[in-house]
Amino acid sequence: MAAADGSYGDMKETLKTVVGVSSPLPLVPCMKVDSFVNAQGLKVVTYAFDPSADAEFGAAKLKGVVILLHGYGAHTQYQWFHAKTPGECRTSYEDTTIDNLVKQGYACRTLDHQGGGRSEGIGSMRGNYLFENLVEEAEQYVSEVVMNEPHLKNLPVFLFGISMGGATAIRLSENNPDRYTGMATFVSGNVVG
Repeated sequence: MAAADGSYGDMKETLKTVVGVSSPLPLVPCMKVDSFVNAQGLKVVTYAFDPSADAEFGAAKLKGVVILLHGYGAHTQYQWFHAKTPGECRTSYEDTTIDNLVKQGYACRTLDHQGGGRSEGIGSMRGNYLFENLVEEAEQYVSEVVMNEPHLKNLPVFLFGISMGGATAIRLSENNPDRYTGMATFVSGNVVG
């Protein structure tokens, strides 16, 4: 999590170049970085964005929680941040999907799935996992981390996934339909149960 001085303290090593992420993570006032260990024993880096931490929004009542799931070969910074100019690293938070959701009163939660972004992976190859591992990992994140945050309990939970993340969202909703209020997917492909 970000320290009072704006640094990421004990997460410093994790936030360095990992699995091809060579750009520094932008310091965003409403963002907290943390991690958990998934069922495969891998450290998975997570990101939390809360309206109450956003100076523009203030401490208004939360409307819900949006779980954002990235696509194959992507990670949180690549999928959910912008490049300030074409061809540059994606380090701009302003006017992103997350920024706009936070400004509308939604808490946003996302993770770098195993083998992507700043999370650990099995072996040295990106994508060295089974699809069901991602579903299990996302479910573990929602159940054990997100739903245990006191200020998020009893709020509607929405899923938003792109590509592989959309397929993951579909499977999450199939596995636990009563947990999720709604879902948006983009280019999700075919999910065969």
